Amino acid sequence: MNKLDQLIKQAETFEGRWKLTSDHKLVYRKRGKAEQAALTGTLVAGEAGALVIAVTARGGAGKTVAGTARLSGRWELDKKNRITFYVERGSKRYDRLTFQGAWELNDHHEVVYAYKTCEALKGRRNNKRRARQTTQKLTFKGFWDIAEDNRLTYLVEGDTESAFRVRGTFQTKSLRAKTGALRYQAGIEYRTARGARKRVKRTLALFGKWKLSRDLALSFEVEYSGGRKAPITLGADFKLPWTEGPASAALPDKISIDLKNRSGRPLGIELVLTKDFFKGKVKTFLRLARSSRESAVEVGVSGEW
Repeated sequence: MNKLDQLIKQAETFEGRWKLTSDHKLVYRKRGKAEQAALTGTLVAGEAGALVIAVTARGGAGKTVAGTARLSGRWELDKKNRITFYVERGSKRYDRLTFQGAWELNDHHEVVYAYKTCEALKGRRNNKRRARQTTQKLTFKGFWDIAEDNRLTYLVEGDTESAFRVRGTFQTKSLRAKTGALRYQAGIEYRTARGARKRVKRTLALFGKWKLSRDLALSFEVEYSGGRKAPITLGADFKLPWTEGPASAALPDKISIDLKNRSGRPLGIELVLTKDFFKGKVKTFLRLARSSRESAVEVGVSGEW
């Protein structure tokens, strides 16, 4: 174990805490009459169950030790939809790091946290110190799902403990399958570079393909970076223009579906399948089964749109 690994290991037992500063530096401070910084790091990456940082620390004989460290923990969103990382300290203890900026989605539907850093440059200009501002990003690999409480949820890839459960609501109550979009609106509270608190409404737009299998299983397939594809699996109640008696010889122009989450709870969203969605050449077979409390009725539709 090198010197830096030893210092990180000691941080798990020291009487102190990890803290994320307003300028996105990660500091480990020892507790005492006067808190002092024992370790200082900069953010490198957000990974499954870990936050990777570049660390500088004082080793023996006053020498400076530098390298990268991987802090174990879990990722979540707090009640204000801010990204939060809980650093594992051992014995079921955690230090909470709250990322004060607002996050967004990139073109690959991945969660991205962007922040600005200021780097001092050598020399002066007009008797003023020079600085260069750059934008840094943490990109979280994962995939979207809908949780049992109907929240849109981003599951961090390779980590069963970390998930960004977004507090919000679906933007529209009626969707047309051919548009291939699912939109969710959420409010995110954040701090500006000057420390002012703000709240922004953000629409999380997922683009993909609605798919209906032969056994009527419904899913919305989303594509991520590297060509990765993952479905959001949904339950469905199919609605036909008739509810009893023999099926009409004429096929309906559209079929409406009441969407449910995986555990069967209604989402309050209607999905409309039209002839355009099936491209005019799809045989469909829909069954409606009533509950055991009512007379069992099955309606079958077989045809080509």
